[in-house]
Amino acid sequence: MPLNLLRVSVGNAPIERTLVQAFKELGTPADEQWSITLTAASPDAAWEVVLEGPYRSKSDHVDWEIVANGHGHFRKLFQGQAEHTVHSVRLAVRNLIWDGIRFGDNPIRSVDLATANSFEETVWQLLRDEDMDMVDVRFGVWREGPEEPRYVCKIEHETAPSPLPRYPWRWRSTLLRSARELKMELSKALAARRRERPAALAEFAARKRQLRAQPHHAHPHPMSA
Repeated sequence: MPLNLLRVSVGNAPIERTLVQAFKELGTPADEQWSITLTAASPDAAWEVVLEGPYRSKSDHVDWEIVANGHGHFRKLFQGQAEHTVHSVRLAVRNLIWDGIRFGDNPIRSVDLATANSFEETVWQLLRDEDMDMVDVRFGVWREGPEEPRYVCKIEHETAPSPLPRYPWRWRSTLLRSARELKMELSKALAARRRERPAALAEFAARKRQLRAQPHHAHPHPMSA
């Protein structure tokens, strides 16, 4: 579903247009409705982001102010040059709205920040339309001799205990050089999963999303390293 843009105003028209486009591309999970407001007194002042949508746990989103009043009210200030970027705001909003896709600490960032971001974006783009809720994603760096480092992606779905029937799915990539290789491998793996999954999988995934949207419904703990 589209993300409802109520207002985007930071005193800089080109930045505002880029933010609007980024929010449109984010969208929201199919069964959730979200709205967003981003305002600032001037480009140098703090950017205030306010979202309204289904409840999210404070323990999972400590950097957001959260008020539960039948749904969720979320507020976050972005301050300083480092946070006054489209990427910084988009990432924070993405992780809040799409919190069913959870990324652990990414060691690729210590090697190449752009590569780390492209790997995460590739995984998110592929998983966002899958009928999986609460997916843990981790990356690893593999070094051997003088060769350029290669990377590994690990994905685990529904590994924590649940009162509902579970259909766990685990996947590990080969050693990768680029996000393009990751996209090719993961696309094939997800296609195979869709062919093999139980017929009731989508129904259970929707039910879990409904439970998660209720205030005080705790998320399962992420997988261990």
